[in-house]
Amino acid sequence: MMRFETVERKGLGLSSLYTADLFHTLLNIPKLRFCVLFFAAYLLQYTAFASLYFWQSEHCIEGIHNFLHALWFSVQTSATIGYGGADLTPNPDCPLTNIIVTLQVVVSALLDYSMLGLVYARFANPAGRAQTIRFSRSMAMYRKAGLYHLTFRVANVRKHQVLQPEVRMLLLSFDVDHPDADAAGYLYQDLPVQCMGRPSGQLLWLGLPTSVTHVVDKFSPLAGMSPDQMQERGLEIVVLLDGVDATTSARMQARYSYQPTDIRINEQFDQVVQRNASNGMLNVNFAAFDATSSSGASFALT
Repeated sequence: MMRFETVERKGLGLSSLYTADLFHTLLNIPKLRFCVLFFAAYLLQYTAFASLYFWQSEHCIEGIHNFLHALWFSVQTSATIGYGGADLTPNPDCPLTNIIVTLQVVVSALLDYSMLGLVYARFANPAGRAQTIRFSRSMAMYRKAGLYHLTFRVANVRKHQVLQPEVRMLLLSFDVDHPDADAAGYLYQDLPVQCMGRPSGQLLWLGLPTSVTHVVDKFSPLAGMSPDQMQERGLEIVVLLDGVDATTSARMQARYSYQPTDIRINEQFDQVVQRNASNGMLNVNFAAFDATSSSGASFALT
């Protein structure tokens, strides 16, 4: 769905990259790694307090004869204070033991609340919703009304709506001599886009797959450039789609990037929407979402 991570980060220590913002680190790590850390956090808590209980005097916690007994007492203390019998019950005359029990209750509550918040935040993270926005794997370039048209296709693969969708197309280039380039020599230029012949900010509906087009006129940064020339100059086209998830009202952004080698010359995207004659509903064939065919008007870029 998304191909955007084309930047490799170097020269950053692990502490500054991960531990400085631990919340977002836990929010964005892979699911399997998060599950491992989730269970490891509870296991570490149980084991640490079990070690403290194991070294208490026998009369302070009756029934602890080995470490497994201490571990089970730690689990009971963390999960509930309702000790059900005489065995594995702390002696109120042992102040240190009672302090440790109280401390574990507080630590357990903090751990539960923190993990609950993280699990909820991961489920509610709009980044997952952005994964359901599908971009075509390539761009099509064809000629129409005497002008070149550079087009990509975008669709919402789920039934849940994306409100107020807006799309931007950026041209990323490396030009150290350009006056508008940043300190590293990179230049970002907006490529005006259209949807159904109108500016995308006025009309962009994701109920059906939509083609977004940049018209290469004399004002376009791409004017007079072929894909080979774009490749030589190291150009890259970045697409950003912003919107609001109708279910959660959370803002989301889907991203994709295209290399010059992803541009198919003299081709247009195939039709993927057909009306079902039996029930009148529109059917979308996502199997042909990336398919293109000849535009019927061959030309050469100069």
